[in-house]
Amino acid sequence: MNKQAAATLITAVTALTLMSSCSHYYKAVSVPANSSMQKAAAIDSLQKANRTLILRNGNGSFLINTAIINEKKNSIEFVLDSLPEKHRLHLTKGRKGKMKYYNKPNEISEAGDKPVLTEAHIYTDTIANIITGKQDISINSIRRIEVIDKDSKRTTNSYVLGSVITVAAIAVIGAVIFAATFDFSLSPGP
Repeated sequence: MNKQAAATLITAVTALTLMSSCSHYYKAVSVPANSSMQKAAAIDSLQKANRTLILRNGNGSFLINTAIINEKKNSIEFVLDSLPEKHRLHLTKGRKGKMKYYNKPNEISEAGDKPVLTEAHIYTDTIANIITGKQDISINSIRRIEVIDKDSKRTTNSYVLGSVITVAAIAVIGAVIFAATFDFSLSPGP
């Protein structure tokens, strides 16, 4: 095997290994909010933090443009809109259902799947007749609130594993090239 073919082979194996094993992951973190006051405060805080709020109602999902808390009525007035494609990743638990996201631009968004990292999901009991526009929803119907964050530990582990696999693949290829290059026969020379 000549040097150019060996270099090409090593480059190809390295690229394939890195592409297949290094992934970006996210996690859904539950916001501790049991009482109506805690739920209202959490939603208000997330809105002020410029999180993308998403209402999850049974099988329906909506973008929350604004949330106005009405403490007297123990309700929240949401202005709902249809959910843009770039915010649908977590509806299916990420790429391949493994809470993965792509860090690079793709066909859906210039930002890749990164918009998932700005989301907060508000899950409600199934409420009939939810449509886009203004909706007044009881705070008591909110079951849980989840904030989407980068899963740094899982992402780092995937990069470490990818690096180990790459180094091992290069070592094996190097050993094969070395063995193919030299004659290790024990017969005496001429």
